[in-house]
Amino acid sequence: MSDQEKLLEALKQLEKEGKISPKLKKLLGKDEKELLKDLYKKGLIKHSLQLMKGLDSEADWDLVKKRLQKANSARKVQYTILKYAAVLIGIAIVSYMFLKKQDPIVNEIDENIITLKIGEQEVKMIKEGENQEILSSDGTVIGQQKGNSLVYYNHSNIDKILYNELWVPYGKIFNVELSDGTIVHLNSGSSIRYPIRFIGDVNREVSLNGEAYFKVAKDTGHPFIVNAGKLAVEVLGTEFNVSSYKEDVEISTVLVEGSIQLTNTDSPANKVLLSPGFKGGFDKNEHSIKTSAVDLDLHVSWINGELVFRKSSFENMMKKIERKYDVTIYNGNADLSQKKFNARFDVNIESIEDVMQSISSVTPFEYTIEDNNIIIN
Repeated sequence: MSDQEKLLEALKQLEKEGKISPKLKKLLGKDEKELLKDLYKKGLIKHSLQLMKGLDSEADWDLVKKRLQKANSARKVQYTILKYAAVLIGIAIVSYMFLKKQDPIVNEIDENIITLKIGEQEVKMIKEGENQEILSSDGTVIGQQKGNSLVYYNHSNIDKILYNELWVPYGKIFNVELSDGTIVHLNSGSSIRYPIRFIGDVNREVSLNGEAYFKVAKDTGHPFIVNAGKLAVEVLGTEFNVSSYKEDVEISTVLVEGSIQLTNTDSPANKVLLSPGFKGGFDKNEHSIKTSAVDLDLHVSWINGELVFRKSSFENMMKKIERKYDVTIYNGNADLSQKKFNARFDVNIESIEDVMQSISSVTPFEYTIEDNNIIIN
């Protein structure tokens, strides 16, 4: 199996299952695994896969290598150029732009930036803190970026369903105000697909990968539905949090106020009504929904830049710390994984060094921090 075939198969498995099979893992080198993990973290699996599928000939493959060599000279990208060229060019210049035969300036694009997909091909870079108009694929002004929020207009001249998709990399959060006035706070490592305008008598539907907090504008005639994997969350007007990361075994919904209905999309008759202060958890393995009373602070504090843990295993803490601080933790201490911790960290104030020092002061362990990698001995 060639390098190109291995990467293509690995990307397919990550997109479909969120993981790579043990058989394929044995064929991948250490650098390949780290690269694929980085792409997964940054939400670039779909983009990279589409680029790889577009490379039908050796000529295309060679062209990508040459372009990346030029990009590498400008940006000093720290990867093996020839071996991973097709995937990395997707990070450097965004696969859609390459497939459309455009020739952007590679060294002006930050691979860790928030991205807005407009229609099926165009990708726009969203730089935090800026103000700019948001245009549809035909040039119509559909909204505006105001600092760390996108605000969509309810244009009466848009008469068909058109979608945008926003994704936020690890280490960042961003907000979207939809055309109906619904406000969405999107957490690190998350994406949301939504219509630029809700039209007609159909339900207001969006799709979520990752985690988001919703403040839904009330509209009794048009229920608001969040599709998160095999779970559909239906509301009329309320506030709730949905967490649906691919690597988690559970899709969870926590209700802050109002009422919502959870539906197992594989078994539509399996519905659960949720009350404020309760969590509905959909188990991906058992395909069932269970409810329990929860401490809301544990589930919604991330909106204010906080991480809160109560009797949480270090293994579960690792996932949230990685997302929030945009780091990768390699834990070589098996005993540490199941240790339970109570902690609260403010990401706006405390660095990753502060977090690791705090945890190791409770249960001593040795670790080193190298760039965005944390190695626990």
